[in-house]
Parts: sequence; C-alpha cells; structure tokens
Amino acid sequence: MLNMLATSEASAAVAIVTMAGGILVALISVIAFNMRRVRENAYNARLKQMMIERGMSAEEIERVINAQPRHTHNRGQQSL
Repeated sequence: MLNMLATSEASAAVAIVTMAGGILVALISVIAFNMRRVRENAYNARLKQMMIERGMSAEEIERVINAQPRHTHNRGQQSL
C-alpha cells in the first residue's frame, strides 16, 4: 500500500512539474514576442524621426518603411 501511495505522489509531482514547465515556456514566449514588438516599434519611431529631420517627404518615408529587405541566398559567398 505504501509503495502505491509513493508511486501516485511521484506521478502527481511529475504532472505538476510538466504543467508548470509548459506554462513557463508559454509565458516566456509571450514576453519575448512582446519585447520584440516594443523594440521594433521604437526602432521604427526613431527611423521616422531621423527621416523627418533629414527633410524627407511623407511619400519617401512611407516607401522606406514599407520596403522589404532583400535576402541573399548565398550568404558568405562572394558574387562574381
């Protein structure tokens, strides 16, 4: 009987630790995602302020903000 009680307590402990770990992973993911959004928004605000200070028009600023970065497929290799 004592062995059965110890086994069920261990199973409960494993279940609690597993659930706590899952919640912790989800919480860290949400925090990291939101921190990234805050940094991106701060970067974009600073970029816009710099472009305004340089005298760029609203159309030029919009074009820069909406531009997609070019991805190179051969990173680290020199192009000929």
